[in-house]
Amino acid sequence: MAEAIHRPTWLEIDLQALLNNVNTVQSFHRERTIWPVLKANAYHHGVGPIAQTLIDAGISHFSVSNLDEAIELQQIFDTHKIDATILIFGDVLYENIALVRSNWCLTMSQLEWIKGAKEYDFSNQLHVHLEVDSGMHRRGLQTLEETKVALAELLSDERFVVDGIYTHFAVADTDVAGTEQQAAYFRDILHHLDYEFTHVHCANSNGALLDVSKECNGLRPGAIIYGIGIHPEDYQQYGIRQIASLYSSLVEVKQIKKGEHVGYGWSYQAGQDEWIGIIPIGYADGWVLGNQGRSVYIDGHYCEIIGRVCMDQMMVRLPGLMPAGVTVELFGSHIPLYQVAQELGTIDYEVVCLLDERIMRTYIK
Repeated sequence: MAEAIHRPTWLEIDLQALLNNVNTVQSFHRERTIWPVLKANAYHHGVGPIAQTLIDAGISHFSVSNLDEAIELQQIFDTHKIDATILIFGDVLYENIALVRSNWCLTMSQLEWIKGAKEYDFSNQLHVHLEVDSGMHRRGLQTLEETKVALAELLSDERFVVDGIYTHFAVADTDVAGTEQQAAYFRDILHHLDYEFTHVHCANSNGALLDVSKECNGLRPGAIIYGIGIHPEDYQQYGIRQIASLYSSLVEVKQIKKGEHVGYGWSYQAGQDEWIGIIPIGYADGWVLGNQGRSVYIDGHYCEIIGRVCMDQMMVRLPGLMPAGVTVELFGSHIPLYQVAQELGTIDYEVVCLLDERIMRTYIK
């Protein structure tokens, strides 16, 4: 892919806001280890600068989705001679077990995988965390008996070191009672397992603002450290800050006559003589067609996106003649990311995770 450095469209990431959010989460859990989630290229914010910033702040435990992401993150550690731990959420194929490093922890969510791995010929020692399905019904061991069997299977093979156990909350952002129900199930599993785990963790981003399981000594904040995935009122209440802002520029400005049409399918018709601007971002960048009719912020004005969003560019109606080169805010201080998500009928995680690598990332320290 071509390097994204020559187009006037960029995602600006505030690393001080990142540290603010991490410190806010840590302030609720001073005695607990936090495992920031860096999956999906740090939620498309850029895993390199995000990881380096957190490492410099003293963070030494991280979470990723899969083996490829662990390899990428380990390369950052090796380059900077960093000693840190990586938890991998997803399964690792048996033939790839030999790639697993001693500072990585694998998730054990299926009894069948454990039994299959024991039959596989590998010599490296694997540090593992059990995952308990406490009610989300996505991944994890479902019952106490299944969890006991999984633990026993692992302990019977000296190639496995059982370091931790965790679960994942499904409704921490909307249902405190439901989250407590999940936490109670997890506590009951812990109570009946005759094993001393080094790491016990259950809270994801919204769970990080709760304290529903005192048995846990760790948590896995993901979206919240990027300033997304929480209720709008929580930003002010907890001091969480959105770390990313999306900008572009007007690259062309023109006047059209009343009755003329704009864009593919002529989906917009001017009701009067109007000034329009062209902005170099489109659906190939992850700026989806549903943005038609929404607004961007230009020089003190909210300007409507008119016509169909194109692959590489889109058009907006301007309040009057504006010079080319003016900065356009697609989301940021004037248009919060959660507002974009609400208007698109989705979640802010998806909006930012759709932003393609064609968009340059810039970092403010």
